[in-house]
Amino acid sequence: MKAFCVDATGVALKTLGKDFPNTPMLGALVKATGIVSLESMEKVLGERFKGEVGASNAEALRLGYEGVKSG
Repeated sequence: MKAFCVDATGVALKTLGKDFPNTPMLGALVKATGIVSLESMEKVLGERFKGEVGASNAEALRLGYEGVKSG
């Protein structure tokens, strides 16, 4: 079994300005499992969130994805 970690709270505070780690955790889940592509999740987020909120969530998703460390 592999363990993965990501600073989801740090990413959320940086990108969303609030301690809402859900989107960075989703990015980490995508990276760790490969269950769906990052592009698919970006598309879904783009449909759900518009404007500045959408851009912030897209960045949080990407940074969560990129910030995954495995151990």
